[in-house]
Amino acid sequence: MRPDSEMPIPTGVALTAIRRPFHLPGTLLTERAYAKPKTLDYFDEPDSENFVVHIAGFLTAFMNLRLVRTYPHGRGHVDAVYLDLDTSERLRVEWELYSTNFVAHGHDPAVCDMVFCWQDNLSGSDRNRLLAANPDLSVVEFRKLLHHYDFKRT
Repeated sequence: MRPDSEMPIPTGVALTAIRRPFHLPGTLLTERAYAKPKTLDYFDEPDSENFVVHIAGFLTAFMNLRLVRTYPHGRGHVDAVYLDLDTSERLRVEWELYSTNFVAHGHDPAVCDMVFCWQDNLSGSDRNRLLAANPDLSVVEFRKLLHHYDFKRT
């Protein structure tokens, strides 16, 4: 058999995987394995849009949305397109850390259906201006969806 240039293992070779449990079956792990973390230092107040993208990957499944496509920044597109599994409608979504960044970055509300953000801090006048351009625009604030966590900087 000749080895494939993409694979270091020759084709046609069968590999056997051995699965060994890290504890004996039927026994309980130590109490520490079941304990909740004492602090949530690893889940702090977000400081970038990347956090919103990461949380969107988790929360959109509960919103019955499926990611269809993402676009690179600065190409005149929204950040992503989602499929609403209830209505089969394609939703154009912009990810922002704060909803005011949608205005600050100069996004066109007419070509966007939803804004996923960590905190919705739009003023009344900005919100009215956005809704005048697109009455169907909705802002989803992830912070409210995760309200049961205590986000405190140390």
